Amino acid sequence: MKHAKHSQREIYSSSKSRDLNSFAGRDIVSKTPKSKIILDIISKILFPIEMMLVIALILYATLIQIFPILYIFIFIVLLGILAGVHIKLLSGRKRRIRRKRIISLCLSVMMFVVSGFGMSYMGILNGAIGDIALGTGENADQVKNVAREPFIVYLSGVDTKNATEIKDKDLSDVNMIVVINPKDKKVLMVSTPRDYYVPLEGNANKMDKLTHAGSYGIDCSMSTLEALYDIEFNYYAKVNFKSVYDIVNSLDGVTIHSDYNFTSTHSYTGKAYTFKKGENYVLGDAALAFVRERKLFADGDRQRGKHQQELISAVVKKAISPSMFVPSNIESMLESISNNTKTNFSEKEIKKLISYQMSSMGKEWQFESISVDGTGAYRFTYSYSAQELYVMIPKMDTVNTAKEAIKAVLNGEDIPKDTESNVSGK
Repeated sequence: MKHAKHSQREIYSSSKSRDLNSFAGRDIVSKTPKSKIILDIISKILFPIEMMLVIALILYATLIQIFPILYIFIFIVLLGILAGVHIKLLSGRKRRIRRKRIISLCLSVMMFVVSGFGMSYMGILNGAIGDIALGTGENADQVKNVAREPFIVYLSGVDTKNATEIKDKDLSDVNMIVVINPKDKKVLMVSTPRDYYVPLEGNANKMDKLTHAGSYGIDCSMSTLEALYDIEFNYYAKVNFKSVYDIVNSLDGVTIHSDYNFTSTHSYTGKAYTFKKGENYVLGDAALAFVRERKLFADGDRQRGKHQQELISAVVKKAISPSMFVPSNIESMLESISNNTKTNFSEKEIKKLISYQMSSMGKEWQFESISVDGTGAYRFTYSYSAQELYVMIPKMDTVNTAKEAIKAVLNGEDIPKDTESNVSGK
């Protein structure tokens, strides 16, 4: 019996000895194929490099201030989780995690791609914004924070069909006051007819058509409207035919509402487009035909102003929709704006607006519009004193209505009820 037990102990000891010798013989490094060792080395070399790239990406995103801080924080958290998984893979016992070599390398490649794409995209985006901005942010008329304080923009449209360059001095056919209250996410557009008979820069000795103010420079147009509406502009943006054509196309078209059935040939290419009463989906050429037509309507330039407001509203709504906040879409839109717009918004302010919109996607903007009215007449003008020209004598009750509406939006209040007949909600 004792002999049997002794034999069993010898057998167990011998077996255990063989197992230990066998394990010692299966050295992890010596038995690991060279290809797997190379993968391990590559992953361990790439990891600190990719971490530095991602950190650089985060710092760059923070410095250029395009993306909301919340987005950057979420990205950092996700990076931390990914880095933790990566470290776990690299520190594991290779004889137990053969597949993790490949997973680790895949994570390295993925982080390199994300970092490279992110740096490239933000560089393009930052460059496009820089091309748009002309202002420095130091102008006394500019607000301290465009994401919190209400401000007023003068939107000037130059009627030049074949010219792509926007000149400093040119007749302004579109004269739009855009009041923006970012806190309440409200936008009010006030359209003033091009033929409005007004004192240039508030000088009663310079009575002229509003459109002629543009030939003396954008400052003259702004001063003239400031005197008429008792306001102060914080910013301006000047566009031409090519601007409308390219910007609408960069958005892959927009949906506009027409009050009438009509056909217009005033497109960029000269092609005729027919619009039906109700909603119409348009690309750049048709959009231009829509906003340039005025002779077919009883209200003439006033109706054209309404169409311009309708298109601006449609463009802004499409531009700030979640579908547009995709790298390729943002890049295309900003490029079209930078090529066809002059503005005194600073680079910092444009970035602030983009960041604010990205962080507040859940709340929709409210758009309202007003078009002031007048009576047709013939008068001598400051610019052409030799003969009488067609002008529009302002109906001051509609101008006063616009004034009240502007004050209401700036103060975060509802537009007075007595202006409802002149205001169109969007």
